Parts: sequence; C-alpha cells; structure tokens
Amino acid sequence: MPGYKEIAQTMEQEIKDGKYEERLPTIDGLCDIYKVSRVTMQRAIGVLKKREVVNTSPKRGISVTRLKRPRSHVLGAVLHTKYGSPLHEQLIEGMYHEAEKFNEVVAVSAGTLGNVKKEVTQIKQLLEKQKVDGFVIWPSWNDGKVSPGVKYLIDEEIPFVVVPDDFQHQYRNCNLVTNRNDTGSSEVMTHLLGSSYKNILFVTKSNGIAPSFTEKRYEQYKKSLGLANLKSYPMMTCKALAKKRKVFDGIDAIFCDTDECAIELVKICLQKGVSIPGDIALVGYDNTKIAHKLDITSIEQHFGNLGRLAIDVLIRDINGELIEKEHHTVQSELIIRNSSKR
Repeated sequence: MPGYKEIAQTMEQEIKDGKYEERLPTIDGLCDIYKVSRVTMQRAIGVLKKREVVNTSPKRGISVTRLKRPRSHVLGAVLHTKYGSPLHEQLIEGMYHEAEKFNEVVAVSAGTLGNVKKEVTQIKQLLEKQKVDGFVIWPSWNDGKVSPGVKYLIDEEIPFVVVPDDFQHQYRNCNLVTNRNDTGSSEVMTHLLGSSYKNILFVTKSNGIAPSFTEKRYEQYKKSLGLANLKSYPMMTCKALAKKRKVFDGIDAIFCDTDECAIELVKICLQKGVSIPGDIALVGYDNTKIAHKLDITSIEQHFGNLGRLAIDVLIRDINGELIEKEHHTVQSELIIRNSSKR
C-alpha cells in the first residue's frame, strides 16, 4: 500500500494534468479511488494543503486552489446591460482589446437587466460550458445589497472584478473598477453655470422609477444649483415635457440623464419650434455616436478604458499577483459641442 507522501505526489500531478479542476471527491471517495485507509488519505490531504495545492472547508469540501488549477484562458463577463447598447459595446470592446494582449478570450453573457436569478444562471453556464478562469461582472441592482451573482463568486472563491457605475458601497471588499456619476454631473453643471445658464431643468426618459444612476445625477444637479444659490426643479420626464403647452417657459438649459433622453428632447424642440442652442442649451450623458452626430454636449464615461482596466485587474488576480483587493476609478470627461454653447 503506498504511503501518504506518494499519494500526495500522485494527486498533485493529477491536479496539474487536469483530473481535478475545482473540487476533489470526499475523503471516503478518495480512499476508494486510491485504495488507501482514511488516515493515510487525511495525511496526504494535509501535505497538499501545506503545498497550497488544495483547500478544505466544511462547506466546499476539498477544492483545488486556483493557482494550481489548469487555465482555460477564457474570461467570463456577466453584464446587466443590453446587447447593442452603447455603453455595453464600449465596455466589451475594451475587454476584448485588453484580453487579446494576454492571449485570453472573453466569453460574454449579458442582458440580465435586473434579473438577479438570471445573473447566477449565466455565471454557472459560463463555468460549465466555457470553463472560465474568472469574471468581470456588472451586477444587477439588488436593493443596495450584494447581488446573488457576486455572492456566488465569493462563496465559490472564483476571481472576479465588479464594474458598476454607482454601486461602490456594497462592493468595497471586492476588486472594483468604476466610474463616478457625481463627478460627471458636476462637470455638466459647472459648464452650464459657467456659461451663465441659471434656469436649468433636469430631464429623464424614464417614466417609472428612475434608475439609480439617474437619481445620483439628479442629486448632483440639485447640489450644484444649491451651491450657486439658484433654484432647482423637480425631475421631469420627456413624456411630461412633450405634453406641456409652454414647454420651456423660463428655462434656458436642460441637463438630460442620458443621450437617449437628449435625443428625445431634440425631437420635442423640433416639434415646438425651439432652437438649440439659440433658445435653450442641451447636455446629454454617455457621449454616444448619435450625440456626436447631432452635435450634443455630453459626458464621455470612457467605458472602453473601464473594460481594459477590469481585465488587467482580473488577470492579475487569477495569477495570484494581487496583494489586496484593488479599487480603481475611471474619470469621466465633458465633451463640449454646439448644443450648449452661448
């Protein structure tokens, strides 16, 4: 009967060869496989733990440490954004570009759109079908709590990076690459106030409960006007504005929560005979291609840079190069165009 050191050596080689990718059988199961006693197997597992080949826990049993797992060189991305949306495309392009530099491939699963159960399902599917080494995850909103998808990754000890735009608080103990809604909104308001606009309206396209990013942008709008001792207005929707007879009575500038909203405002202005920027200034958010085409001032969030940085952090985490969790903020940039010029 082989000794525990020989068993440990055999098992370590088999782990390197990919026989056990994530979890090993139970102690009893291993005893049956290697035809040894329970005591011998426990001592062999002890050797593997000292060599940092395996971990043991009551919940997860015996698992291969991620540094010893064979790499698939496939990185997963689970995003709550819609396929084809501008921010989604920028983020994906950035991730693809950075992954290619390291000969990695990114497998994307998107469109959770707030469905927290779907988020976990997509993670499991990528793990099963693509054998991904780690994840970039843009979590679904979960009432200010850690999303089930992120919790699953933590529990399973899978490397991941969170890329929200405004959920920093609940993910402060995770690798985090984010942007700042408040700084972008502050740039917009500084520009408008600096251009002597004083009666500024905040508009959203959302007709239901405003998304969290809209709320944050609106809060910064109110804060900036308060600091300037100017009046702030209740948040308006495009739909409500379109129904008003005197659409922009007394208003000289509009801050839209997204470029999509700004485009709707352009249509409303055309219908009402309102000139941009002659009668009213207009600023959007996201710096989409259509905003550029229509000459709309907007905030560039640099989601491509965010995607590149997220992949860089993820690869270093997978390779065991991180000393501690990393937090990075990608700065936004105001792109001034004709729609808000005096």
